[in-house]
Amino acid sequence: MSKFKNLRDRVLDADPDARALHDAAEERMRLVRAVVAARTARDWSQRDLARAAGLQQPAIARFERGDTDPRFGTIARICHALD
Repeated sequence: MSKFKNLRDRVLDADPDARALHDAAEERMRLVRAVVAARTARDWSQRDLARAAGLQQPAIARFERGDTDPRFGTIARICHALD
């Protein structure tokens, strides 16, 4: 195990708040990766997904970069557009 992972695990084990934030960020990134995979499997650009979801392309870009924490309604629109 790398020194970084060892340190990270010790910090997360010692601090329940840090663990909760870390786990929430991991869940968010799993969702982002799933959306990107579904979009690229359809050979869609971010603009294509935005159009299908009724959003602007920059909103999709921010979501995929993890720069935003979108509302449930926005996530639902993206998921609905991807079936």
